[in-house]
Amino acid sequence: MNTLHRTRNRIASPLTSRWLCRLALMAFFGLGLSRPAQAQAFVTVHQFSARPSQPPYSNTDGANPYGSLLQASDGSFYGTAVSGGFAGTGTIYRVAPSGAFTTLYSFSALDSAANNYDGIAPVAGLIQASDGNFYGIAAAGGANGKGTIFQLTPTGGFTTLHSFSALNNGVNADGAFPYARLLQASDGNLYGTTLSGGIEGAGTIYQITPSGAFTTLYSFSALNNGTNADGAYPYAGLIQANDGNLYGTTARGGIGGTGTIFQIEFGAIFFTTYSFSATSSAITNYDGDNPVGGLIQASDGNLYGTASLGGYNGSGTVFSLGLTYPGDFNGDNIPDLLFQNASTGQLAVWFMNGGAAPSGGSYLTPTQDPAWHAVGDADFDGNGAPDILFQNTSTGQLALWLMNGTQATNDFLFTSPPAGWNVVAVHDLGHGICFVFFQNASSGQIAVWVVEDSIPLGGFYISPIPPAGWTVVGTGDFNGDGLPDLLFQNSSTGQLSVWFMNGATVIGTANITPTQDPAWKCVAVLDLNKDGKPDLVFQNTSTGQIAYWLMNGVTATTGGFLPSQGAGWQVVGPH
Repeated sequence: MNTLHRTRNRIASPLTSRWLCRLALMAFFGLGLSRPAQAQAFVTVHQFSARPSQPPYSNTDGANPYGSLLQASDGSFYGTAVSGGFAGTGTIYRVAPSGAFTTLYSFSALDSAANNYDGIAPVAGLIQASDGNFYGIAAAGGANGKGTIFQLTPTGGFTTLHSFSALNNGVNADGAFPYARLLQASDGNLYGTTLSGGIEGAGTIYQITPSGAFTTLYSFSALNNGTNADGAYPYAGLIQANDGNLYGTTARGGIGGTGTIFQIEFGAIFFTTYSFSATSSAITNYDGDNPVGGLIQASDGNLYGTASLGGYNGSGTVFSLGLTYPGDFNGDNIPDLLFQNASTGQLAVWFMNGGAAPSGGSYLTPTQDPAWHAVGDADFDGNGAPDILFQNTSTGQLALWLMNGTQATNDFLFTSPPAGWNVVAVHDLGHGICFVFFQNASSGQIAVWVVEDSIPLGGFYISPIPPAGWTVVGTGDFNGDGLPDLLFQNSSTGQLSVWFMNGATVIGTANITPTQDPAWKCVAVLDLNKDGKPDLVFQNTSTGQIAYWLMNGVTATTGGFLPSQGAGWQVVGPH
């Protein structure tokens, strides 16, 4: 139906007639006649039923649904209501695409101590995990009245996985009052936050397995005049970014007392990524206050969120936060390939663009002495840019270039290992923390230095000693647990193999498939296609030709060749 209409008992003027005719012709030939947006059909799928005005405020289906819906693998929609149900303490429900409503579970009544066995007030939405079951939180209730984490099977079977412990002067070991939706991360475990509790009463970050094994990963520190170093009261949930790390926000605390953005790695290594600034007496600042809305990661790789208060007008802000990526020399959130000329010592970088070919490149300045071989790049000084570690091929001495893009801004001799120990990999943990891996040329023994702000803090050996002929060629998270694993290559057969690591402990091994030709040496480990998984770059030891494998864990899914850099140029990182 078009937008023209007839009028009765009215004669249109010639101008109006010509205009209507023009509109009719334009509509017929599709020549730019725009129509008003048509209203879409709105349907109320379900009306939650009334509740009595007296306790226990019960009904059959629930009331006050706060959390967002989840469309599950069966096509139906699943959600929670914070009150109502048989005991007035909340429900879990399903709505079929046809609109058929089913109450799957009603939370139980509280006893005189405000406790029960399953929780009350499920304020957050559900998630469906990879096992097909649903998981969620109840903000209060449970065995100690401080909330629960629960599992619901598709058939309605309910299990309380964890009841948060009682508070003693506002503190406990695991947290209290979870408000945020759970996250299932790439390691298969579930992650969440509590608004308060923990060892200093300011909230926690926790991990729980689908079977119910619970771990407190981090307790936020107490506030001192409203401020601290890490934040307090994480109201929102967590996200997992494409760097594999978990990110979230706190509503208060930080150096300005107005909230923080934080990062936590699977190994429970915590960083305060950003502290919002203090507000004036008019509750204004330049960046925002009270970021309770959580974060998302956009296609540009940056994190985005909102602060409900603050900003120049005191009415809140929308903010973005750029992440730093290991090996990224041009700041585009994509790791780049580092080269060195064996004859001249000159270094160069290919700027990768998320595909199989570089988008450009640059020489690094100054030119390095060819006696110094680049053995890895990482952010040693914590400024967000990769720095370059060198080892002297004759003396074994180490040296470090601190970089600003492709320009060295400072250089100095680094603490050197004993004779016979060669750097075989450098793993960038971010924020100026790196692992430098060594392998003994005679015994094959592997050792690790932990380096922070360019200073070695200590080290440890890795056992067992690998068999003869196996050399470490890089590190990467090959099993998605957020921890660096060791990649080996056999010099005789070309076979690659991974040791899955948990710190200094080998927790498993796997061969990379297929087997590589021994003429091709693995020279770099980086995420070429931006899928969050480490890929492999090879260089032919005879021809200098460069090739790549795109990986899914320990399996190569596809591969190809990269352009040639020219004679004498060797890929030296990242690995």
